[in-house]
Amino acid sequence: MTSKLVAELADAIGYQPTVRLIRAYGGRRLYIPRQADPEHPITLTVGHTAATQLCDQYPGTRLDLPDEQTSLLELRNRRIVAESQRGRETRALARDYGLSPRMIRKILDAAGARKAAGAARQAETVPPDRVFLTPGQ
Repeated sequence: MTSKLVAELADAIGYQPTVRLIRAYGGRRLYIPRQADPEHPITLTVGHTAATQLCDQYPGTRLDLPDEQTSLLELRNRRIVAESQRGRETRALARDYGLSPRMIRKILDAAGARKAAGAARQAETVPPDRVFLTPGQ
């Protein structure tokens, strides 16, 4: 399950800046200044736009960033699930992320996304005149 903080960071500043932030500061407590100074190490790490967004979201806050390996795997898996839900095929995801189709399916199964996507696709392919109701409906 994606940690709440990593998901919030990715939503607030974007995927790539979050990856850079976690790679630089993962596993540590990080103080977020109230304003993004152009020479501040966070600004130099994630870029001015993302640093400004980070300061707007967490001004004067100390964030306990999770470790790099776990966080980056969670971010990657979150993106795989999101892309799958938008209709990307397993083979394309496997190719793009350098994983086997089986690993992509395991990630989707762990998130419960494969069953939901399959049900949605099946509902789209069944014509309305072919919908059967079970007794009592």
